[in-house]
This record gives sequence, C-alpha cells and structure tokens, in this order.
Amino acid sequence: MSWFCFLCAFFFFNLLIHTDPPGPPTGLKPIEVTKDSVTLTWNEPDEDGGSPITGYWVERYDPEQDKWIKCNKMPVKDTTFK
Repeated sequence: MSWFCFLCAFFFFNLLIHTDPPGPPTGLKPIEVTKDSVTLTWNEPDEDGGSPITGYWVERYDPEQDKWIKCNKMPVKDTTFK
C-alpha cells in the first residue's frame, strides 16, 4: 500500500468516527427547591455533535474550593436530577 493510499484510508476512517462535542442542554430550571436540595430539569441539547446523548454530568460550584464538583457518580440518563 502506498503512503498516499494509507493517508487516504486514515483520513476516511477519522471522518467516520469523528464527532463534535454536543451543545449545552437547554431550558435548565429548578422545579423544586428545599433547604437541603434542588431538583433540576432540562431539555436535550439542540445539537448532539453526531452521537446520541448517553447521559449528563451534573456539577455544582464550590466557592470555598474554587472548583466544580460532580453531583452524580454515574451519568444521569434522564433530563431531571435531584
């Protein structure tokens, strides 16, 4: 196989598996707020980046540590999280 054919095959393979990041979820809103928790709901992103959305990571900001912390251990499959 010539280098040109190898390069073309590599490029074509990358086109087949290449996906972009999905867009952000839309319509994020709290639907229940208590002193200890909040239930969030959202809509799927308008753009999936070329792959199905398989789950969501929910994070909260901790100002004392100046970092974002995940709220779930596994990706949330639904569009609601408490």
